Amino acid sequence: MKTKNLFTIFPILIAGFLFRLFLLKYHWVIGFDEVHYVRLGLSAVQNGFSGMLHPYWPPFYPALIGLLSVLIKDGELAARILNILVSLISVYMIYRLAKECISERIALLAAFAFAFYPPLAFDSTTALAETVYTALGLAGIWSGWLAIKKRSLWYGFLVGIFSGCAYLTKPEGVHYVMVFVGIVAVIFLLQIKKKQFKLTAIIATSLLGFFICSLPYLVYVKNQMGMWTLSMKFQVNQQFSALSLSKDKSPEARFSLTKDNKYLPTDLAYHEGNFQLLIDQNTASGREKKVDIGSNLLLKKFVKNFHKVNTIGVPVALSFAPFLLVVLGLFARPWDWPQIKFNSYILAYIFFWWFLAIPLFHINLRYFTPQLPLVFIWLALGITFLKESLDVTFGNAIKSLKQIEFLKPKYLSILVTSVLLLGFSYVPELGKIIKHEATDPDYWAEAVELKKAGLWLKEHGGKNFRVMSENKAVEYYAGLLDTRSSISFPIDKEFDRVLEYAHYKNVDYMVITSRYSSHLQNVEFLLEPENAPSSLQLVYDDVAPGGIKTVIYKLVK
Repeated sequence: MKTKNLFTIFPILIAGFLFRLFLLKYHWVIGFDEVHYVRLGLSAVQNGFSGMLHPYWPPFYPALIGLLSVLIKDGELAARILNILVSLISVYMIYRLAKECISERIALLAAFAFAFYPPLAFDSTTALAETVYTALGLAGIWSGWLAIKKRSLWYGFLVGIFSGCAYLTKPEGVHYVMVFVGIVAVIFLLQIKKKQFKLTAIIATSLLGFFICSLPYLVYVKNQMGMWTLSMKFQVNQQFSALSLSKDKSPEARFSLTKDNKYLPTDLAYHEGNFQLLIDQNTASGREKKVDIGSNLLLKKFVKNFHKVNTIGVPVALSFAPFLLVVLGLFARPWDWPQIKFNSYILAYIFFWWFLAIPLFHINLRYFTPQLPLVFIWLALGITFLKESLDVTFGNAIKSLKQIEFLKPKYLSILVTSVLLLGFSYVPELGKIIKHEATDPDYWAEAVELKKAGLWLKEHGGKNFRVMSENKAVEYYAGLLDTRSSISFPIDKEFDRVLEYAHYKNVDYMVITSRYSSHLQNVEFLLEPENAPSSLQLVYDDVAPGGIKTVIYKLVK
């Protein structure tokens, strides 16, 4: 890292850091996936490295949380601060990549636009793995560009290292080294007459770096699952997709108990980490009858998800004004040979993940995040093109209209460009964040009522108790760090079956909140204590300021 580069970008990094600290005020609690990462990290600190290993949740991000929690005792805050700091590395990576391939001016503009894009800045204040994963992926892409440009074995090796760490953060991180190897292989074949065998050595070193990082976890997953696979996440996703797409299966099968009321697919996958017991609720034995995704179902899934990518994926991830400027940056000017190489290199990563891998996997808006920073390089080019075009347009208008000759074309073009970008993207997106309220009753909003309930359980629940809940935030705030001991509510209509599963799992408390009534209609009746059976003892009843009701029942054993 050159000192000159750092000081050039330093003001943007500091301002970006302060902007993210400001956005922290619109977070109140962690929930859902965030809980798993934080609990695994803190469990590693308290119980040793083995407490962090899980075949569904990779270890790299929890490990970083655990390390930072040594300094910042609040695990939730440690995770958020970690992501804020790492997000600035992503800003720096975009700066370095744009400067290496285009110019200092474009690099600074791209870094500035990326650093202050509200949705991405806000995402970096969560406790999710995407921020670390994004930084590692960008570092791998930057290293890959230098490896190809300089024919460098060292940078090729770094591609493997960064890709391996990305894989250990999210298993789909393997695609970074896959795309890089594919690009280098194509270059080698196109120039095969030149016998550039160093390219094959670069491929080898990148794969070496990847396996140095990933092999221990790959072996662990193999031992846990009894098969060689990148992660249990892939197996679970395809299994659940098969259940959703298959004509004779129920899309809700993953939330339903087996006939013996002993196993719940989501618990086995996300908590216990035991894929071998994944269940098809229709089997007579109550154990798994594996539903393979198959080529027909896989094609059906791809077509369905590809449509979603183009309708609710990319258009939402990148709103109108940024999208317009990105298109201008890409296509407003003809590409010269250096631009052909750079644009093709970047587009290979974006197209592979957005339009091939995501449709084959699962649609979630945050899955678009890791490649999204790359488009800010083209956005910066689009801004400069638009400004230059408006300079000429306003200049011609002012020459023709003597009444406005006092106006300066360059200031008008800056004003119009700023209004377009700020008025149609940045300000509205920031407004969405500022509108967040702690009392928001939405299913996916931050469940502040569960923090209160969790703290109550921490004080009154006793020792080594187990909780059945929809959102594991209540367990985190209750001081329960063992992810494998988490128990979820099934959606089966017969409450006796839910109760039998709870007893089988040695559940001590049931935590029910009206926030999740739309999904858990089978236990909604328990929100009114007079409806509870005698086997449940009400110990906590609270109504939050937003009207969300939370009850805790102790199971009478």
